[in-house]
Amino acid sequence: MIKNQHTQTGVAFSSILAFCLCLSLIPAYAQDAPTDFSGWLDKGADLVEEDELEQAVEAFQKALELKPGNSEAMIALADAYAFMEEWDKCIDIFKKLNDIRPNDQRVLVQYLRALEDAGRTEGQFEIVQNIYKVNKSDIANNMRYLKLIEEKGPENYHDEYIAVLETLSTSSFAGDMVKEKLAKAKAES
Repeated sequence: MIKNQHTQTGVAFSSILAFCLCLSLIPAYAQDAPTDFSGWLDKGADLVEEDELEQAVEAFQKALELKPGNSEAMIALADAYAFMEEWDKCIDIFKKLNDIRPNDQRVLVQYLRALEDAGRTEGQFEIVQNIYKVNKSDIANNMRYLKLIEEKGPENYHDEYIAVLETLSTSSFAGDMVKEKLAKAKAES
């Protein structure tokens, strides 16, 4: 009888030990898993802060399962992929977002930044062009747009070139170079 009690106690102890061991193998983020969209989004953000990027991706994907197409979750997921330098995945998400929200300056700027960080020039001109159309007061973008037009040949984008130069010339930032380029472009038309 005593041997049987020790066997039962040993089995019970082994079961508890095995359960505890299993719990230790479950990642901390899964032990207190969120149950709603905001919880998953917050969990993903926390995991990004902790540099747990693969788990952050999983959390953002869970958020998107609850709210498919949500732009905030899509941006967070794209940013996580950017931190991981998984540019194809990041850029694909921004392409989808741009289709959903083509005039959203935040999406356009982050999409452009992803292309630049990935070292890709294809598509940048169109994005910068759209940012200009959405917000002509973004001086940094206007300068980028001017540079891209000049690289492609101002003669090919004459009206847009003049419009960007005029926009820049009205800002306090405008220097003599912008005013000279504007005068020259107008004289050539």
